[in-house]
Amino acid sequence: MPNQDGAGIVDAVGPGVEQLSPGDRVWVFLAAFERPTGTAQEYAVLPAHLVAPLPEGVSFDVGASLGVPALTAHRALTVH
Repeated sequence: MPNQDGAGIVDAVGPGVEQLSPGDRVWVFLAAFERPTGTAQEYAVLPAHLVAPLPEGVSFDVGASLGVPALTAHRALTVH
């Protein structure tokens, strides 16, 4: 399913979210799983457990490839 993964900057966080702050660089995964939308939009609202910090110096392109694309590539290369 497309639109599962992405990367960007946190715009806002909801109540009780302590591990993320506005302005944080992040990558996201499974953004469209059991949701009507995913990452093919300017803003996405996701549960905090689907958002991970993206270190400085790591591009958003790389961040967007860390979820489903990386797992798919790993599986394709390691399963006989």
